[in-house]
Amino acid sequence: MRDAVNEVKIGFQDFFATPEAFAYQKPVVPVEIARALQPDAVSPGMTLVYGAGEELAMVAKIVDQDGNTVHLWDIDMFDVWSDMDHVPKDRRPKSRPGGEIAGLVFLPDGDIVFNLEPVGLMRMDYCGVIRWQLPYLTHHSVQLGGKGNFFASGQTFSYEPDSDWPALGPFFIEDTIVEVTPNGEIMDEISILDVLRQNGLEGQIYSGVKSSFGVELKGDILHLNDVEPFPTSLTEGVFRQGDLMVSMRNLNSVMVFEQATKKL
Repeated sequence: MRDAVNEVKIGFQDFFATPEAFAYQKPVVPVEIARALQPDAVSPGMTLVYGAGEELAMVAKIVDQDGNTVHLWDIDMFDVWSDMDHVPKDRRPKSRPGGEIAGLVFLPDGDIVFNLEPVGLMRMDYCGVIRWQLPYLTHHSVQLGGKGNFFASGQTFSYEPDSDWPALGPFFIEDTIVEVTPNGEIMDEISILDVLRQNGLEGQIYSGVKSSFGVELKGDILHLNDVEPFPTSLTEGVFRQGDLMVSMRNLNSVMVFEQATKKL
């Protein structure tokens, strides 16, 4: 029954996938008035927020305690990212906003590094000038590591059978972690499926909410939500520098492993 429902959903998506169709299905309702219920409990200083602006384009902005905009980054997906050839055709944005900012790091020099789903990771300076773009399907989270590199959730799409994973797909999503330098170059790429296999846990893919009766799994198997490197501010103990913590929604699980050895 679940497979049948999913097939119907896919059919409707294909049917309505016209150039005028909205790829972004969540309602975008601007908040006209912001008020603090407990003004004395508000942390002092500025706050950085991001979301959909009035023109259905993504924005990031710094606001004061009264909600007044102090600085604004206008991030219209179709202006800042014109070449989307790396995005599968059925997932390319068709109209505003086309996607969303998911995960953002504010740097000391005023730059911001963020995932612009579904097209990739990018770095923009305080004046809105694009420093670099990484055409890799990053999503959900981006974190700054102790050595100055960024760690982002990523994914690749497999439309053909994979002999390494005969129980998966096609089609299935392989979740990855990418370590990216401050200049936008990929230093490391880690498959979460490979980490599970190296630790003898490949059978865990069947424990997810997407699993069903039978021997084949399709689609979004793990749903990687977050990846975080061990913070330099913490004292090493059970966990230490070089460890990565990831959260997998569909497995209802969190795991920590050593980046270099992939040991859980």
